[in-house]
Amino acid sequence: MNTMKAAHLMRSALALLLGAMVAGPAFCQTTTIQGFVLDPNWYAPHPRASGVYGTGMYEYGVAGNIVSSSLPGLFTNTENYSDNYWWGVFGYFRKPGQYGGNYTIATWDTWWRSTFLFNQNLSGSPAPLFLRLNATMWSYAPTWATNHNEFGQTFTATGSSVVMVVLRNAASSISGCTISIHRGGPTGPQVGPARTFDMGGGLGDTRIIWNGGEVPTIPGEIYYVKIKAPAGQSPVLCVNEPIPDMSDPAPEGAAYRDGVLWAPDRDLGLTICSDDDGVLTNMFLRSGGTSISGANSVGQTFTARGTSLISFCAWIPDASNNYRATLYDAVGGNVIGTPKVSRLMRWGDPEVMWTWGPGECPLTPGNTYYLEITREGGGTVGTVYTNPYNVYGGGQAYVNRAPQAGTDLAGTIMEEESPGSATMPRVQITSGPTVTRADRAANAITIRWTTNVPSNSKVEFAPWHGPYTGQVTDSAQVTSHVVTVTGLAPNTMYHMRVSSAAAGARPAVSRDFVACTIDGPKQNLLANPSFEEGSGASPRKPVPGWSYTGMDIGAADGSWFWGLPPYHGNWFLQGAINGGDVDARVWQRVTGVTPGKRYNFTCAVTSWMRENDTWKYDVWHNSGRLDQIRIGIDPYGGTNPDSANVQWTPNMYSHLRYTTIGTSAVAASSAITVFIQMRGRGGQWHLYGVDDCILTEDAPPDTTPPAIPVVTDEGTYTLSTTQLTFSWSSSDPESGIAGYRYAIGTSPGAADVVPWTDAGLATQVTRTGLNLSFGQVYYANVIARNGAGLDSAVGTSDGIRPARQALTIAQAKSYPDGTAVRLTEKIASARIGSAFWIQEADRSSGMRVQSSTNINPGNRVTLTGLLATAGGERRLEAVEIASVTAGTSPEPLVMGNRTLGGTELNAYTPGVPGAIGPNNVGLLVTVYGRVTGTGEDYFTIDDGAGVQESGSPGPGVRVQGAPGALQTGDTVAVTGISSSQTAGATYRRLVLPVIGGIRKLAGE
Repeated sequence: MNTMKAAHLMRSALALLLGAMVAGPAFCQTTTIQGFVLDPNWYAPHPRASGVYGTGMYEYGVAGNIVSSSLPGLFTNTENYSDNYWWGVFGYFRKPGQYGGNYTIATWDTWWRSTFLFNQNLSGSPAPLFLRLNATMWSYAPTWATNHNEFGQTFTATGSSVVMVVLRNAASSISGCTISIHRGGPTGPQVGPARTFDMGGGLGDTRIIWNGGEVPTIPGEIYYVKIKAPAGQSPVLCVNEPIPDMSDPAPEGAAYRDGVLWAPDRDLGLTICSDDDGVLTNMFLRSGGTSISGANSVGQTFTARGTSLISFCAWIPDASNNYRATLYDAVGGNVIGTPKVSRLMRWGDPEVMWTWGPGECPLTPGNTYYLEITREGGGTVGTVYTNPYNVYGGGQAYVNRAPQAGTDLAGTIMEEESPGSATMPRVQITSGPTVTRADRAANAITIRWTTNVPSNSKVEFAPWHGPYTGQVTDSAQVTSHVVTVTGLAPNTMYHMRVSSAAAGARPAVSRDFVACTIDGPKQNLLANPSFEEGSGASPRKPVPGWSYTGMDIGAADGSWFWGLPPYHGNWFLQGAINGGDVDARVWQRVTGVTPGKRYNFTCAVTSWMRENDTWKYDVWHNSGRLDQIRIGIDPYGGTNPDSANVQWTPNMYSHLRYTTIGTSAVAASSAITVFIQMRGRGGQWHLYGVDDCILTEDAPPDTTPPAIPVVTDEGTYTLSTTQLTFSWSSSDPESGIAGYRYAIGTSPGAADVVPWTDAGLATQVTRTGLNLSFGQVYYANVIARNGAGLDSAVGTSDGIRPARQALTIAQAKSYPDGTAVRLTEKIASARIGSAFWIQEADRSSGMRVQSSTNINPGNRVTLTGLLATAGGERRLEAVEIASVTAGTSPEPLVMGNRTLGGTELNAYTPGVPGAIGPNNVGLLVTVYGRVTGTGEDYFTIDDGAGVQESGSPGPGVRVQGAPGALQTGDTVAVTGISSSQTAGATYRRLVLPVIGGIRKLAGE
């Protein structure tokens, strides 16, 4: 036995012993682990879990291991078999005889990204687990779209990278399709690699995956999923219709066809999964049609992204044996943490999953590690699927610890993003959000919800469709949240979303939902709008004011088929059919309207479907088992619901509850007609309710955009390179401001630094996380949108530059011209003409400031400006003065002619040829000497040093001032600024006298 193999066996034996010792008390104790795997839906009350909503994920794998133990873990699924009480269709799993302990439980990643439950104490008789799947965007429905070569969907990123996109397709086989992610929209730059895939024939799901970090995203920003077929071919893709509760799965996004927006309230049937829960995906690969068989061990190296290993998946089609996964710091290196033992979860998709507790297997991001799989109890490893395409760049597969070039294992590695991130508490919405009839007013809607912990409140909203254009916030930390949104338009449908955040916890964000305001001063034009009119017992037929066809319809009071209740008042319109399909229509024609005016129609609707002698529960993506409702307006007043003139909403359903929905149209004649269509497929009973119908004239359409926003930034300069703060204002007297968007760019109107971002109704923003460059001007750009959806022209700030904070004037002079610098509390030494000078208190350095601001000698000045050089003298231009305080005038520095100007300070600050001593250009000085020459606006003096300046006929330094009565030979003292000026190809000394700074001491 060689040394490496012996060491490996010793480590394995020790790890097994340690695992047994840690888990020793559990040897005599077993438990039954059970629970549910549920999708994110809110509309399906679960038939096997009281008070829980969600459709169960059938044939779904679940796994888990005891923390710090190598005992065999949980491996099961939600198929129908006896242990599961044949409840697999409800997403139920149950496995008796499991070791008790503290588990990490997870779902597999075959169909969705894995979801985790940490620190689950599963001893004794534990309560059922609920594994709720999570996605950035989630929608599916049985409606299909085709006749386009490219489909796309915009969405708002929720995490650090996209790792999976699931799309439903029903096309005949199309090879060579591509999918890619783009920042900002259809024409934005591609993020990460595209994937090529084949659409299979017939109805099915296609799942495209990326390794973690391959498609990086910035939370809160807009991205675009592009799905493109080869030229000349048209895929058939699922679109999100009928829409549950009219909820928008991507409120900030929408569907596109051939790169063109389809409609703001249309979306594709997509699931987009991201790393957004404190757990990072690392390697994420599927089989490439190759495998490894008969090895003593197989393994995979990987480069860590996070701080501890959470899970490892591999594909091993062997239902008879357990497999051990061990983490090493290198191939043949030291074991890290506890090895785990598991087995495939489901034969149909033979994925084996091992899990660890956060921190159990610590990792250092950027380091390379080795995960090894061996058969428990010895022997060869069964077939292990691989991917031969070198898709993962952070490592490679190994067989018997020998590298397999260009090949990786098919599988997944997931890690904790940072210490504590995986187990960070989460604010949870425990009920709601709800809007009752009493919560709806003409210009306001009140929303209510509860959370598990005290947290703040936010409601985002927009009329008719997303993206959200306004928001209301409340910082109070409460568990019962009540927020009223005011300033709304009457009889209008609003899309809304609530969220709650608390310190040290992940925020709770609700789904999008809709609610309608009620009628205000405008009259409800409908007859019998709430179906309260009429006489006789329930059901009342005919229904006054309304026409209908297609099924049994009447006004009911809650005592008719299956006891459906009214939404408001005592009566409502109910439709019912037992067995078969249904396509029923209800309508009312209204005359006396004004052509060219807009009319809004809202109502409360509900759909109740029964099958198998109970209320419908699952399979919402099957058109053979579904209810649908839509409403529409014929602006010409026709009564044919099949007319092309009818402007319909998308189909929706509101399962076992009422939802208020609405639509709007411009009258094209003196009559308009409102329609309600109710359709159903399959099932035993289709039941529908309609109530509280409102048709009103809207305010005159606003055809003018808002005023161009006036944008104000922090000033000419900023000291931060990571954030910018700016504010704005705009107005719209017709329909008001509905929201703003902002961007930051390096030119007016540009968005090359921060893309266009929704700001709601905020009029100020501080954008953080920037990387601003010194020397670059940045512009804040804002667009206002009014209530009619019209955008203003772009308003732009006057630009702002990042400035360096210089501690001293000498430090400021070390930067090149064009650099913005800030100097704090420097002493003003002189004012001459349109400039003043500042210097250090110790008179070590001074500088000219080109500014007409009235600064007096002695003032302490804090300012920012752009460095420039003129005549060899450094100066600040485009100056912004932050503060001025009073002080004492500085004393001049007495200086000899030869030291005047001084030597070169640095590459940007030249000295004067022939000068000695430190550079003193910019300082207040006093020099003495005898007048050696005069001119119209200058004279020269010599203190005996005999300085000969370039371009001067005789010795002496130049004083820039009229000599007046001075004559050659006079002795003078001059107080002023040590400066310099260009003299041919070099510089010469120059003294700029202050007022009263020339004093004659003696004459010849």
